[in-house]
This record gives sequence, structure tokens and C-alpha cells, in this order.
Amino acid sequence: SPLDPTDALQQIPASSIENIEIITNPSAKFDPDGTSGIINIISKKNKLEGISGQINLNGDSKEAFGGDFLVSYRNSKFNAFLGANYNDRKMTGSSIQENENIYNDTTLFTQSYGDRNMNRLSKGIKAGLDYSITEKDVLSFSGTVGKMTFERGSNTNFTEFTDPESYFLESYSADISSRTGEYYNGNIMYQHKFNTEGHQLEASINLRGGNSGEESLNEKSTLEGVMQLGQKSTEQGKNQDLRIKADYVYPINEKYKVEAGYQSRIENETEDYRFFTMDLLSSEYVNLEQYNNNSSYKRNIHAMYGMFSGEYKKFSYQLGLRGEYTDRIMEHEGAENPFIINRIDLFPTLHSAFQLPADQQMFINYARRIERPRNFYLEPFYSWMDAYNIRVGNPGLIPEYIDSYELGYHKQFKNAFFSLEGYLRQTHNKIERTRTVYEANIMLNSFENVGTDYSSGIETMYNGKISKWWSMNISGNLFYYVVKGELYGKEFEKTSTNYGGRISNTFTITPTTRVQLDGMYNGPSVTAQGTREAFAFSNIALKQQFFDRNLTLTFQVSDIFNTGKHEAYIYGENYSSYYKFGREAPIYRATLTWNFNNYRPDKRTKINGDSGEMEMDDF
Repeated sequence: SPLDPTDALQQIPASSIENIEIITNPSAKFDPDGTSGIINIISKKNKLEGISGQINLNGDSKEAFGGDFLVSYRNSKFNAFLGANYNDRKMTGSSIQENENIYNDTTLFTQSYGDRNMNRLSKGIKAGLDYSITEKDVLSFSGTVGKMTFERGSNTNFTEFTDPESYFLESYSADISSRTGEYYNGNIMYQHKFNTEGHQLEASINLRGGNSGEESLNEKSTLEGVMQLGQKSTEQGKNQDLRIKADYVYPINEKYKVEAGYQSRIENETEDYRFFTMDLLSSEYVNLEQYNNNSSYKRNIHAMYGMFSGEYKKFSYQLGLRGEYTDRIMEHEGAENPFIINRIDLFPTLHSAFQLPADQQMFINYARRIERPRNFYLEPFYSWMDAYNIRVGNPGLIPEYIDSYELGYHKQFKNAFFSLEGYLRQTHNKIERTRTVYEANIMLNSFENVGTDYSSGIETMYNGKISKWWSMNISGNLFYYVVKGELYGKEFEKTSTNYGGRISNTFTITPTTRVQLDGMYNGPSVTAQGTREAFAFSNIALKQQFFDRNLTLTFQVSDIFNTGKHEAYIYGENYSSYYKFGREAPIYRATLTWNFNNYRPDKRTKINGDSGEMEMDDF
């Protein structure tokens, strides 16, 4: 299945990234997928002729290590590059969970604590070639192949008891899941520039896909080691995604411009699921055929967009409209009818700005977006997270639709920038993780469209120099949050006043020595089924450059005070849950970067949010 944006960032080698842009209300040119915007990854391309490149090595206190390199050759007609990466990331943590279920006039209590671990291993090779056919025509080829392994495990102690008292049990659960797969990504791009400045046509074909296999194992035993339960599930799958795209820009004159484009996305995925249980007498796993399942997922999205932008005195604007036709069918054994979506969606956008005196600007933006369910949200397969928790997807999920409005003010100072904006975001068909009683003291974790949520608030940001040696980026967010709808036959409405902030300080000790200190705080919030507690963390980093800045050593400490914990309360009919989990911190990390032959990058390509490999759940 396609890689989600978080994993995409994990996969792209550091040596190939020049900059990362966050666009909260992108124009109609971009895919409308995402709850609040897109991530643009600006990759590197060498400016100088000849051979040059960059090498990165890294490691941390959790025994993680990795590296990557990018080498390029450039002359007047060609620019070729070759790169590779290897990264072995490890993470450890802990979890606490308390469940209280009322079952047949008896309250069942389940308490657990234990350790968690995660390991992500990725390796890949990428290569590309840009050929300047003429001064106005460029043809580009690029490709990536690789392999990724993701493992997640836990070792948990459980205590069970009841009220009225009828039993008291202690047990141990060992759980591990792993997913391994190979992936590929190939891209062909052609660009033609006409005689008029800014007049151009760009077309591309991208094919990506791969195969993957997953195994989940859960074994429950007494504290003395006597096996009580064993369950195993396996999945084998293949996926492929073809994208064909064309973008055209026509400047009418210096003030007015028209843009238009087309894109087709053709996606196919299959999964073969098998479920096994342990025969306690022989300690062997036996396939339960009644739980086996096969599924197929096909989705075609055809899109067209048009944009018109112009200027009148101090007023500038951009109007856009994107139309998409989605044809999706999901089939799996056991379902009487396939899950089908045949839908036309319109995504209007508006961006406008008014220039004020003294480098000031007012702006108004609007964009409509869509958040399609991640593929594993839809998979109707039951997998055991541990002896008391089951996870299953919901093939009946429908996409979220987001209406995002912004009204803001910008001020540019000599060495600083200030912004203040108000916003309103409304999400229809809100998707949330849900938790219900499966049987007795076993909980079922799934996903549901719960209704609508609203976020209305203000956000402010300052980025500038405090002195010659100190620069600061600080932002704050305050908003009123409402989520309401219907869940499991009952209407609900939850509200909260949410707040958060970020701060990043950079101290220039010498021209080649910098220290960065940053922190983040995210306040508490309500959810459809309960509340989420606040969390915060802080990091510090030292960057030292050597040999005319060709060699750079960076030392970083993440989550200095070990405060980055996730904590939540969940309430439902006849049950309540509390959980807390987080990674072990602080984490100490060192990175060594070497630029050779005076390697200096410039902007090369924009990658819109996702790549192509595997999709995994959170730690």
C-alpha cells in the first residue's frame, strides 16, 4: 500500500533533501489529500560541472545506525546522480493500561504494564538522469528500488480481577508483528519552456509498487511459563500505483496567468490473510480456515484543474477549481456486496492578498480538501495486539472532507517576520480510532466515521534575530474544538479549548559553530470517546563545521526530560479505558556529513507528500 507521509520522510535519504515546505492551504494544482495541507520536499541538484556529492553517517544511543550518499555528474547537457541509503532505526518504550468492563452484572478489571520496542530497517538505491535536449526542453528519468522491514513487539504483564470478587489472575503476554517488503518507484518527466517567460508545459509518468508480507504473533502464558493461548496471523500482498500527470502554465501578461492540468491515479492492491491458533497439546499452530480472507482494492482517480491568478494595484489573487472522479471498489471474502465508491468531487481554492505600507500584508485563503482512509484502516482482518486487545479495519469507511478558511496578517521587518492569522477548519465524516468491548475483558480497536469536528482559533508566529548571535522562531495556537455526531447508535457532542506552542532558538557561537534548542507543547483535547492529555518535549543540538564547511558534525539530544508521553481516557457503554505509552528518552544522536568537490545543492524537484512503499501503524 502507498506510504504515508511520515514514512515517506523516513525513507528519503538526508543527502537528497534541500528543504521541506509546509503549505497549509495549497492551490488546486496539488492533490487535495491531507487534513490540513501538504509537505513539499525540495530535493537537491548540484550546480557545478563535474563530479561532486555528499555522504552522511549517523548513529544513536539506542543502537540505531545508518548512512546514505548522493553522487552527481554534471555537464552542459547532462546531469546524472546515483545514491543509496541504509538505515536501522530502533526505539524502546513502555506502556500502562487499565480497563474496566461491566459484563453480566460483574465488573471486570484488567491492568497491564510492560515494555515496547520497534525496529525499522530500510535500504535502497536511487538513480536519475536529466537531459537538456535543447535550451527549452528537458527530459528526466529517475528510479528507486529498495527493501523495508518493520518490527514491533511488546512484553506485558496482566492482572485480572472482578467485583464482586470471583477470581484473581496474573499472566504474561509476548507479542510481535513484522512486515517486510520490496518496493520500486520509476519516474519520467518532460518539460518544455516556450519563448515567453513563465510559459511552460510539464508532463510526467510515475509507476510505483511492491510486495509485502506480515506476520503477527501473540502468546499468553502464566507467570510460571505455562502456555494458555497462542494466535498467529499472516498477510501477503502486492500493490501498484500508476500516475500520469500534465501541467500547463500560460502567462497572459505580466499581471495575469492561467494554469491547467490533468492527472490519473490508477491503484491496485491485493491481500491474502491467514489465521492460526496454537494447539496447546502439541504446541503447533493450526490454520483456522473459517477466518481466512482474501481482499482486493482498486481505485482510479481522474482529476482536472484550472487556475487564474492576477494583480490589480496592491491586490493579488488566485482562483482555482479541481474536479476529481473516484472509482473505488473493495472486495473481500465473507462480504455479500463489494464496497464501492463512484463519486465526483469538486475542490475550490481561493488565495488573495492585499499589500499594505511598510512591508505589511493582509490575506484571505480558502481550500477544500479530502482525507482518504489509509488502506490498513479498511482491511477487515482481525489481528491480536495482545491477549486482551484485537484490531480490525472497517471497509465501510468513507473519506473525510475538510473546509479550511484563513484570514491573516504578515509583517516583514529588517531581520524578522511576524504573522497573525485566524482560521476555521471543518471536517465532515470525521474518522477516529474507536474502542469497544469484544467479549468479557477483551477490547476491540477499530475505526469509524463519527461525525463532524470544528476548529476555530488564532495562530501567531515570530521568526527573527534577537541579536547577531541569537535567532528565534516561536509560534502559538489557541482554538476552540468541537466534535459531534453519532457513534454506535448514540449521539454525542464534546468541546474543549485547545492550545499549544513551539519555540526554536539558534545560537551562533562562531561562524562554524551553532547550538539549537527547541521545545513543543500540545495541550489536552477531547475526542469522540474521551479525552487526550497534554504532552511536551524538548531537544538540543550542536552543529560544528570543519575544513571550509565541507565536513559537518551534528550532535543531538531528543526529548531531554523524557516528557513525550501519550496519555488518554476512553469511555463507553459499560466500559472505560486508560492508557499511557511513550518511548524511552532521552535519545543521543550523532550525524557526520561530508561534502566533496565543493558540492553545493539547488532546488531540484518537489515531491508532494508521499512516496511508494509500505504503510505501518504507529508505535
